[in-house]
Amino acid sequence: MKTHIIPHSTDLISEVYRHLISDGRDYSTNIVVFPGRRPAHFLRKYIANILKTAVIPPQIFSIDEFIETLYPEVRRKLEPIDASAILYKINQSVKQPFGKSGMSPDEFFQLGLRIFNDIEELYIEGIEPLKIRDIGYTSDLFIPQKSLENLQTLFTFYSEFYKICEEKGYSTRSIAYRAVAAMLTVNPINQPIILAGFFALTKSEKVIIKTLSSSDNAVIIFQQGTGIDDILKELNLQSLNPIAEAKPQYHFYKSPDTHGQVFALSAILKDVKYDIDTVIVLPSSDTLFALYNHALTPLGGDNYNISMGYPIVRTPLYSFINSLIDVVSSMNEDRLYIPDYLKFVLHPYTKNIFFYGSRSATEGRADITRIIFHRITEWFTHNRARMFVSLNDIEMDKTLNDDIIKYLDTDITSDDIKNHLKTIHDQTIRKFMSFADTQDFAKKTIEILTYIYDHSTAKLHPFFYPFSEAFINSLNIISNSLLGEISFHNISGYFNLFRKFISSRRIPFEGTPLQGIQVLGVLETRNLRFKNVFVLDVNEGIIPYSSDISLIPLKVKNALGLPNYKDNERLTEYYLDVLFKGAEQVHLFYVESAKVEPSRIIERLLWERQKEEGYLDISEYIKTIQYKIVLTGSTPKDINKTKEVFDFLKDFSFSPTALDTYLRCEHQFYYQYVLGLREREEISGNIERMDIGSLVHSGLMEYFTPFVGKKITPETIVLNRVDEIIDRIFRDLYGADLSGAVYLLRHQIIYQLRRFLEFYQIPRLSHSHYIIGLEKTYKTNWNGFRINGHIDRIDRCNGRINIIDYKTSSRESYLNIRFKGLEPLKINNIDQSNRHIITDNIKSIQLLFYMILFSAVEDIDVDNIECMFLLLGKSGISNSSDIEKTLFFNQEQRDYFKILSDVMLFLLNEITDLNIPFRAETTACSNCSYTFICGT
Repeated sequence: MKTHIIPHSTDLISEVYRHLISDGRDYSTNIVVFPGRRPAHFLRKYIANILKTAVIPPQIFSIDEFIETLYPEVRRKLEPIDASAILYKINQSVKQPFGKSGMSPDEFFQLGLRIFNDIEELYIEGIEPLKIRDIGYTSDLFIPQKSLENLQTLFTFYSEFYKICEEKGYSTRSIAYRAVAAMLTVNPINQPIILAGFFALTKSEKVIIKTLSSSDNAVIIFQQGTGIDDILKELNLQSLNPIAEAKPQYHFYKSPDTHGQVFALSAILKDVKYDIDTVIVLPSSDTLFALYNHALTPLGGDNYNISMGYPIVRTPLYSFINSLIDVVSSMNEDRLYIPDYLKFVLHPYTKNIFFYGSRSATEGRADITRIIFHRITEWFTHNRARMFVSLNDIEMDKTLNDDIIKYLDTDITSDDIKNHLKTIHDQTIRKFMSFADTQDFAKKTIEILTYIYDHSTAKLHPFFYPFSEAFINSLNIISNSLLGEISFHNISGYFNLFRKFISSRRIPFEGTPLQGIQVLGVLETRNLRFKNVFVLDVNEGIIPYSSDISLIPLKVKNALGLPNYKDNERLTEYYLDVLFKGAEQVHLFYVESAKVEPSRIIERLLWERQKEEGYLDISEYIKTIQYKIVLTGSTPKDINKTKEVFDFLKDFSFSPTALDTYLRCEHQFYYQYVLGLREREEISGNIERMDIGSLVHSGLMEYFTPFVGKKITPETIVLNRVDEIIDRIFRDLYGADLSGAVYLLRHQIIYQLRRFLEFYQIPRLSHSHYIIGLEKTYKTNWNGFRINGHIDRIDRCNGRINIIDYKTSSRESYLNIRFKGLEPLKINNIDQSNRHIITDNIKSIQLLFYMILFSAVEDIDVDNIECMFLLLGKSGISNSSDIEKTLFFNQEQRDYFKILSDVMLFLLNEITDLNIPFRAETTACSNCSYTFICGT
């Protein structure tokens, strides 16, 4: 055996090449083993660059590949999901099972993975099962009783699992390692073999390396780095005397967030040569696509190369399947929960399914599907109180289909739309409504993905191929696993298992051929040397990554000689030390905020620099990445009226809401009513204030409809009818089984309306009280202006008209009119000099508007009309004064009618005056939807 310990300045790949034995251009008799797979690509490329001719390369393996090649037995290799299935059955038979009793396979799955990781570690380290069972009694360790019980259960898992593997002919990674370690002691390898770049070793790996090192054909190459001396001692090898070498130049960058790091790196890359001497290291895969979009894409596809794992759960393909699961999971019998349905159909993969109509002109058009689903979204948004709908209702609704057709530029028929929707529903949602077993679930999921691939633009999206390949591979593993034939009682079991399994899967970006800047994870950099090193997210908790999900207590691990989280940190620090000290330039980026702090690696490097230079202030070593943020709002400019705007306003029909909007903010009126801009409404699933208002108005409308045109007396008010009506409304909108916020809202509305009827309505009824109108719309011309309004309720009581507007809010400040403040307008005519008096003293003109509108339409004197708001949102209704807010409280206020009428006419004239712009003076910006447009 020949052992070599190379310094940081020596490239491991070139050192391996130096020890290869060749027969001309044939290197195939050599075996080279690295810890990971990536150095193999670099070694082959290095040999090709040296010889500049075709060669037969050596046999190059990662250590796992090497073990698989030597493993003598043909056995079924267990995936973690298979192991979890076996452990689940064992858990059902033990006296003290892990977790809660009666766990289903999907509930046990993640616990099973943790148990499997622990027993695999025990097995590869050669720990005998009895040592686990007896450690609480044979050691000096204090182990709590509960932990002792868990160790006894773990002993059962450990013993039974590998017995089953032996009986059934199953194999695992640790079984293969131990078998190869035993085999090599009997049948050594006689051809040249090079073991290069190893650091942390399991007991089985140590046995393998010691056995191989006894051969004269073996060469073992280690790299100098932090902690390597301890490894060499474990292998009884002589350590290397430290060699003074040139240190790299370190550069530190502090950013407030992840994107700041990426933008800074992007600026630096403009001056970097795009070759494989440069590496970008990503300890966290969360940063990959920010890096891809902002820093790599501008370089061009031939100038970078990605090789790292990326979580499947962060892909759009997973979000597509996950949103489909949400649709099916939230169904109420055969009805879909509309917010989840809309989220699914608006997913880019769904809404870009090709439309195949009955005419060739519409073949394969994804834009038609987008229009269809966006119109469906608008349709349900306008009926936002409705929360459930069946697939058949969507497909067969002719009114909905006719509405969609109006927005299409082709001669598509209602049947075309119905058939298209039915096909999409059949190929996606209906496929997920039932499964025979787990294998059937996996099969149907693959069928859905195949449908999306064949019939949508999804395959044109970046990275769709690696995403779908990894996804389908994962589904095949589920299908072929020992859980494949399990049937769950509830459909949620399949979904839970899928989500938990996929959360552990990663997409392997292989990153070949080698070209351009390399983008690697931390472990992918093992054994490789680069001149320029850029590392992002050098933050504590990310690098080194500290996580221990083991069920074995740390004290027990130490007593058994098992690796722990500190060994994992030591591994990361070693490979980074080798990477950094083999480089010329090292750029380290980290986020610093109230929630995250720099990694200890940053702190150590800064401290070493402080000691060398004798300088305590580290701020000069760190470049701070900052954003220029302007927090001051600009003052919007007045908007002048054009001739087109003037003509529009002359024909505009004014509502009380439009006038109140103008009163609050002239710009808001311009954007909303003149330009017709509306904030897009969405169905969030949460109960919005407007939804509550709609429910209350619907309930009161239905309750009082039988009384229209009839005398209403206290005896006619039946409180229980409120319960029946509200229950029916909620059942129609939300289904029969109410829960959570909807359940509480129903009770709250019933309670509040009962109190309204009992403590306000009944005491207010007289012997001549009639309801003469509900939810009525009125239109008329008034002083040359078109006005309209929708009145909630109109009563006639003792010969007087009561106009009622329901408010579900309890706040009345936004409805106030300060009559005393209007006093100056009695003396002077209203003009622009005293215009501010209006906005200072009038918050809403709605009731006045109703009074004028109703008087004009019905030809009734305003002195015979009362207008009021009923604030139904107020708590503790006990009498009329609690909720009633009238326009005129007494005759003194009624005397202001003429002034208020003049104010309304003045505002209408002002709005339609071509020479008066829409001004920006307002205090109504806090809840405005147009602040980004006007710049406040």
